[in-house]
Amino acid sequence: MQIKEQLQEKLKTFGDRITFQRAGKYREVVKVSPSGKLRLVRKKIKRNITISTEKYADMLARTATKKAYALGHIEAYKAGNIRKWRYTAVADERTRPHHLALHGKVFEVGSQEEQLALKVMGEPNCRCRPIPFFDDPSFDTPDYVYEQEKKEWATKALDEIKNKESKKAKYLRKLAGIRTPSVPVEKRLEEHIRKAWEATEKDGFERAIGVIGDRIITWRGRKKDVGRRWISFLKGVKNEDFKFYHTHPSWDSPLSPEDIWNFLKLENCKELVAITKKHKYRIVKTDDTIHIKYVSAQEFREEFYKEAEKYYDKFINEGLDRVEAWRKALITVGREYSKQFKFRYVVEERK
Repeated sequence: MQIKEQLQEKLKTFGDRITFQRAGKYREVVKVSPSGKLRLVRKKIKRNITISTEKYADMLARTATKKAYALGHIEAYKAGNIRKWRYTAVADERTRPHHLALHGKVFEVGSQEEQLALKVMGEPNCRCRPIPFFDDPSFDTPDYVYEQEKKEWATKALDEIKNKESKKAKYLRKLAGIRTPSVPVEKRLEEHIRKAWEATEKDGFERAIGVIGDRIITWRGRKKDVGRRWISFLKGVKNEDFKFYHTHPSWDSPLSPEDIWNFLKLENCKELVAITKKHKYRIVKTDDTIHIKYVSAQEFREEFYKEAEKYYDKFINEGLDRVEAWRKALITVGREYSKQFKFRYVVEERK
């Protein structure tokens, strides 16, 4: 209490509230995995904070006292020739998950890992503490007791969280040893497509999504860049079947002749989809699909556009505007090719 009052007196010059304007700057923090591994990382501060002088003084007093307690005990362990200590957390809802992850972990005095653990213990309002580790089963509580406590506390904390999909909830599930149910690839793909289109609308770059079995690979770039990534993507595919999705950012553009040529050239590409603001243009292979073996991309493209121009003139004469006439011409030729090469061509409205 005396320390808090002294701090409040010194902080009076700041008034009733203190503002820390550090947004955009970086600070070093210790990242703790659910398995208890520690590493030092640089983290960007996202926002400025304002806190009452009284609360800030209270936090400083609590943290300084607890840190002095921990360091004093460790010095006493060293004086008693005890070279190791065990990290113990507090079992309640205020304990931070990454502090709970260290519960029961043993550290050697003077080690680099110990310094990281002490940095965690020095975080604001931390109530964790060290206890001596004798390396003797007669004196030390068995490891499995701490593991059991960790799981029980994590399970209890998880039950009290409303958002079960939050980062905190996922972390606690790992601490509790609860396996996260695997999300079907179709569900994950929907989320990837949604995010890809949102990102495309924001910056105008194409996004591509490759699906191999239950793996999903994404990338972005300009139209030519995305096309080149086919090569990189296929290096990881080998003989596996895959599906390829990509966004068309500029307008409601159907599948291009290059898209269809790639689809027919690559036997293990089973589905190809172009996503626009209004539609999904999808081509799917059947058991009877005929693959292109000798026709070059340029020849295919020239022939495709030659046919499309005929339909374009027809649709213009029917009164369609230029954009809609060209879109309809590309779809019409694409569907003619689908009959010729025996694949399905589907146009779906975006929901």
